[in-house]
Amino acid sequence: MKEKIPTLAASRARASLHTPAWTKQSAYSWRTFLITALAMGGLVGFGVLMMIINANSGGTSLLVPFLLALVPLCLVLLVVRWIDYQDPEPLGVLVAAFLWGAGVATLVSLMVNNSSTIAVAEMTKSKAAGGTFATLVSAPLIEEFTKALGLVLIYLLWRKIVNGPVDGVVYATVIAGGFAFAENILYFARYSDQLAQIFLLRGVASPFAHVIFTACTGMALGFGIHMRGRWSWLGMTLLGYLCAVVLHFSWNLLSGPNWWFYMLVSAPIFVLMGLLVSYLKRREQSDYATNLMDYAAGGWYTSAEVAMLTTNTGRRQGTAWARSHGPQARKAMLDFQRDSMELAEIRGRFLAGEGDSEDRERQLKLLQEVSAKRQVFLGLDNA
Repeated sequence: MKEKIPTLAASRARASLHTPAWTKQSAYSWRTFLITALAMGGLVGFGVLMMIINANSGGTSLLVPFLLALVPLCLVLLVVRWIDYQDPEPLGVLVAAFLWGAGVATLVSLMVNNSSTIAVAEMTKSKAAGGTFATLVSAPLIEEFTKALGLVLIYLLWRKIVNGPVDGVVYATVIAGGFAFAENILYFARYSDQLAQIFLLRGVASPFAHVIFTACTGMALGFGIHMRGRWSWLGMTLLGYLCAVVLHFSWNLLSGPNWWFYMLVSAPIFVLMGLLVSYLKRREQSDYATNLMDYAAGGWYTSAEVAMLTTNTGRRQGTAWARSHGPQARKAMLDFQRDSMELAEIRGRFLAGEGDSEDRERQLKLLQEVSAKRQVFLGLDNA
């Protein structure tokens, strides 16, 4: 049975009824605390990693490696902005995801890879065998595992912000971007005598390698959360993890210093992943439009507003129009857009049979908020 949407008229009739302010705080404060702890753990891990890199590089300055590592990171963040434009994820959770990748995932992976290198080298009496094992076996398994673990933790801590494959790709990209950032600092410092070549290979020719690997895991997690079965998301995440491991293994096996591999293999893979994400974004926009039209039927939106909210061009035009009416109108428009996307997600959960009482309360609050914000950017709040 379809979840009934409250009509605008009915909402006005009972406007005096509201949820106490402390209800929302009690529902979210523990998650906020855990996300903060996750971010702080990542920050500490990143600090420890930088000390290890500095010690192993003979105490030389890490300023140049750090600045060079910012170049591919900026490219990754531009991709995140493109993917996340329609429905921006909470900044605090994105920061925690980045720090997990740059701190926890990278530090744990470094320790495991180094330990496996030493162990295999001692067993085989061959340093080359140890290095090969770390590159082809340990690195794909442990690096993709630590990045996937960050994704799973975010989903478990804050399930309602991961609503599908696009959200999964966003968090996967941020975690992988943080991982690659820290790893690039390590490589640029370790091979400072070959800095130009290493920078061209890692920072210019293949800035999205880790992003592509981990995107498989994030996309699979996103698909799994709406499948039947309580643990479907976990099974899909494991499948995505295996795909990431295979891609990572293949990359390490074939790439090396071969420029032809980067140009003829990695670039097409990146383009194909971009096309797939573009398709998923368009499908998500279509779903959001359908969900918001249900609210429009209840009198909460006009069809023109739904069209504005569910296209990138429409959102830009709406924001530009509001900006011309002053900073207060612009802020109200941005809030209107953000709250509307959350409403579309809530409606999607109800249609999938996953909505709960918290969603129902949040829905009513957001419907009242979007009505109030509309009054502000239309200049009717003081009328």
